[in-house]
Amino acid sequence: MALLPKYLNFLRRLIHKTRRLILGPDWQRSTDAGLALAALDRLALLESQVNWRLLGLPSRIENLKMERLPLLADGNLAETALAHMRDFEEPPLSLIDNLFKHAGNPLCAVSSWCQKENELIARNLIKLAIIDPMDVFRVPGEPTLRGEVSLQLSIIDAAARWTGPEFSQIWLSNGIERLTPLQQQVLFLQARTGLRSGGVIAGYFADYARCDAGAYWGHPSRLRPITKSLIEHLAAGAGLAAPQFQDGVATKGIAYSVFEIRLK
Repeated sequence: MALLPKYLNFLRRLIHKTRRLILGPDWQRSTDAGLALAALDRLALLESQVNWRLLGLPSRIENLKMERLPLLADGNLAETALAHMRDFEEPPLSLIDNLFKHAGNPLCAVSSWCQKENELIARNLIKLAIIDPMDVFRVPGEPTLRGEVSLQLSIIDAAARWTGPEFSQIWLSNGIERLTPLQQQVLFLQARTGLRSGGVIAGYFADYARCDAGAYWGHPSRLRPITKSLIEHLAAGAGLAAPQFQDGVATKGIAYSVFEIRLK
């Protein structure tokens, strides 16, 4: 990714102030405000990209089956390969179910490729749904998570919309696995802005310390090993409470953990 000259640093402040001006202190997101939402989505994406490009990092990670696999195979073969990989993925549905028995509303939630997970989350009031194009297992056209507002943005770009204490819970699904360490820390810091007092940021990850390494890297979206120690480090860096974990048993070499972190 090209590094933007430092003298363009004023752009991030200009875009951010413009977006906050459009939002206003009492602006309510509504499906009726189509043009306003479209403008805010583009501004959120622009603000996020300017911020990252001023650092020169990280390069955008797009859908692997669209960006890289055409060099090796036709689209049908890529889809077949992903379907086989999905067969080995079993999200920790029982752990997610237990966590959401006491979830607060309203909710910001990242959609999952697994419809059973989406159905568990959909029992709650979803104010903002994030449909992450970086999730290579997502099948375009299939039912996905719906909210009062839905964004087709990466998690880190959509987090730019967290401009005030709006949500009682932010559900990341397994999105933490698709981010670099810098993006992970930024995400946790931004969550402090979007959560109401006592709010929770939660998600799940394959705990590398308890997984078979070969099975762990069998998932094409995992960028870095995720462990409980890393989640604790990110929470402490963002000034959040210590994470609470629920562990699942290892299945097919993968041991998932669900984390729940409360805003102090």
